[in-house]
Amino acid sequence: MGDNNETSERVPENTPWTGGWPPAPAASTRVANLRPSDLPMLAGRAALAASITVAAAALAACGSSAAPSDPTPENGASSPSDAARGSAAGAGAGAVAGELPVVPEAWISAPVPAEPGTEHDIDSLAVWQTAPGEAIVLVTAKQGDQIWVHDASTGELIRRVGGPGSGPGEFERPNGIAVVDDLAIVVERDNARLQVLRLPDFEHLGFAGEAELTRPYGIAAFASEQGIEVYITDNYETPDEQIPPVAELGRRVRHFRLHDRGDSVDAELVSTFGDTAGDGILHKVETIAVDPARNRLLVVDELETELAIRVYTLDGTYVGTMGAGIFAYEPEGIALFETADGGGDWIATDQQSELSLFLVFDRDTLEYLGGFTGEVTANTDGVTLTQLPLEAFPEGAFYAVNDDATVTAFDWRDIARALGL
Repeated sequence: MGDNNETSERVPENTPWTGGWPPAPAASTRVANLRPSDLPMLAGRAALAASITVAAAALAACGSSAAPSDPTPENGASSPSDAARGSAAGAGAGAVAGELPVVPEAWISAPVPAEPGTEHDIDSLAVWQTAPGEAIVLVTAKQGDQIWVHDASTGELIRRVGGPGSGPGEFERPNGIAVVDDLAIVVERDNARLQVLRLPDFEHLGFAGEAELTRPYGIAAFASEQGIEVYITDNYETPDEQIPPVAELGRRVRHFRLHDRGDSVDAELVSTFGDTAGDGILHKVETIAVDPARNRLLVVDELETELAIRVYTLDGTYVGTMGAGIFAYEPEGIALFETADGGGDWIATDQQSELSLFLVFDRDTLEYLGGFTGEVTANTDGVTLTQLPLEAFPEGAFYAVNDDATVTAFDWRDIARALGL
């Protein structure tokens, strides 16, 4: 399919602000532009944002299900102000309720037209730097069987890649996506495989996982000395589309290692894991995130009775949870902000139909710190952030899927200001 350029209108930027976290030396890899006021649902959602509250259970009261490592912070990472996170005085008493600050979206992507009776159903996001101060944002369109490419500073839709099929450069329900170096790794649920493409031309390099994966969804990846480490969640089901018996849940996560050979890629299966007893069982999986510096994998269990993020080591050992008792609806996308001193914070999505909540947790202790909402961003699946200094966002940006149809962007300076950093 040919390129489909969309013009967009920028929302005026706030006065430049020099506070907040300094950008990390290396950017996290993990997206655009109607004004929020142009959307008919804005008024109702903005009103809701003014009064929304979140019940937050203090992890210190959760015993062994709290942080899986030394609870003492290893660094001096900044934390949100008391106003942003609510009072922590009731930590021993359980839930903490407080209003979340509202951060206006910097821009919203222009909707991409779909065929009558269909929708694109976008899901996951990744960012790739093309030049100093410039980047592109990759978006998986599940029902459109495409990857969308946006300009990360302006939100302009540059091109759409792929289409339905099982051949090279074709997709069947692309779900998760990750970028490592100049490789885009796409999870295709209905082709039950990974497809690896070379950026910026989206040159097909190969497939992986076809013999091992059944119903893959999420991806977390990073470069190591051995190759590119890729973790995939596999939400395989029974023939009648139910969660399998617990004894059969031992293959919820697959660890592959990719090797870039220039004009192709090789892949090997390193390990497969998933607890079949105890607190580490993964019932219904999609989102996964990785923090190799802390030897941690974060895997979301979306089962309605769980609503927590399970924490594993990179070799698949269950060590605890993050956010147990805090998520009111459904945990979804997760992104890591790294500070220059090695600290940082996780931002995890509580997907809600009216307004999504973006909840902040300390990188080291996994303690809940606070959160924020946008004015319109709702029903969010994937999120990502970049710490690259971009033309529009000198200190980086946070991006979120909005209602399965558009992408919203938040200036990191606005988030830092709202959280009192």
